[in-house]
Amino acid sequence: MALDTYKAVKMLKEAGFDEPQAEAVVTTVGNAFDDTVATKTDVAELRIEIQEIRTEIQEVRAEIRELEQRMTIKMGGFLAATIGLITALNKLIG
Repeated sequence: MALDTYKAVKMLKEAGFDEPQAEAVVTTVGNAFDDTVATKTDVAELRIEIQEIRTEIQEVRAEIRELEQRMTIKMGGFLAATIGLITALNKLIG
C-alpha cells in the first residue's frame, strides 16, 4: 500500500498542523507501513520457505518410516533369538 506523502502532509496542514509536525506524522506513519506491510516479494519468499519446510518434513517422515521398518526387523530378530534360547534352555533343563 503506497502512502501519498505530499497529500497527507497537505491534509494535516489544512487540519492545523504546522509543516514540521505534519512531516513528522507522515514520516512516522510511512515507516510503520514499511515495517509491517508485506510486499509481494515478501509473500513469494515466504512461499518458497514454506515449500522448503514441507520438503524437509517429507524427508524426515521418510526417515522415520525407514527407522520403523529397521526396528521391526530387529525386534523380530530379537524375538526369534529369544524363542530359540528359551527352547534350547527348556531342552537342557527339562
